[in-house]
Parts: sequence; structure tokens; C-alpha cells
Amino acid sequence: MLPASPVALSDDEFDRLAGLLDDYAAFDNDGLLGLLHAVVVAPGLVPPSAWFPVLVPEGLGECDAASAGDFISLVMCQCRCILHLVN
Repeated sequence: MLPASPVALSDDEFDRLAGLLDDYAAFDNDGLLGLLHAVVVAPGLVPPSAWFPVLVPEGLGECDAASAGDFISLVMCQCRCILHLVN
């Protein structure tokens, strides 16, 4: 039996993530999904410490703590959803 699927982002969360990606990331939502799919199907484990700097090459230094936490949480939720769907 498959484990319970992670909860997908709501429309509001997806829109929040899109705004944060526009402000801080090198990719839009489509680019993020492509990056996360590549990470998930890689032949070995690719930790967030390896791919997160690709997503936000200049870091989140100009982002307030609440927005940075929200950004990371939303990105990791997307990653878990893709991992579940691919496996």
C-alpha cells in the first residue's frame, strides 16, 4: 500500500509561491517544476543543499524571515508532491 499522498498546494498557496518565485528565484513555476522533476528522477539523492542555490542563486537575504520560511515550505511541499507522484 502506498503511503498517504502529501497535500498538494492550494490555489492560494500556488499563487503565493508564484509571487515569491517572481521576486527571488531564477525560475517561474514551470521552471521550478522542471527543476524538481530533475531532482526527483536523478539516479542518486540530490539534497536541497545542492539544488536550492540553483533556484535562488542570490539567496533569500532580501526576503523577510516570514516570507523566506513560506517560500522554503512551499517549495518543499511541491518537491514532496512530485516525489510522491513519480514514485
